[in-house]
Order: sequence, then C-alpha cells, then structure tokens
Amino acid sequence: MDMSFAYNLKLARKRCGFTQTDMSNKLHIDRTTYTKWETAKSEPSIDNIKRLVKILDISYDYLFSTFDRKEGEKYI
Repeated sequence: MDMSFAYNLKLARKRCGFTQTDMSNKLHIDRTTYTKWETAKSEPSIDNIKRLVKILDISYDYLFSTFDRKEGEKYI
C-alpha cells in the first residue's frame, strides 16, 4: 500500500466528519490500528477495505487512486 491510499482514506474520513476514534469504533478495531492505515504503516484486510468504502460512501477507485488530490476536492 502506498501513501496515496493513506492520504485518500484520511481525506474521505474528514469529509464525513469522523474522527479516527469514530472510524475504529465503526470497524470494531483498535484506534491505533486505524491510525496505522492512515499513516501507511500497515494495511487493512480486504474485509476492512470493503467496510471502509461502505462507511465512507466512496468507491474503491477513489480509495486506491494515485492522482494528486486537494483538501477541498469533490469525492467520487
């Protein structure tokens, strides 16, 4: 997983107004585990990726896209 996944995940979470703690609670995981995903220190499982796109209402393409995004950019 590269930094674009981590960055896209963080932007999508912020767009929804969720904290990292909110996300960890929704996913039933430890907050430090979630934080590692946003800092590209570890990778979520396939099942957790499926849950992420559903919770954040984003596409897989958005989550894994590698083009540069700006903080205020519209989401797919």
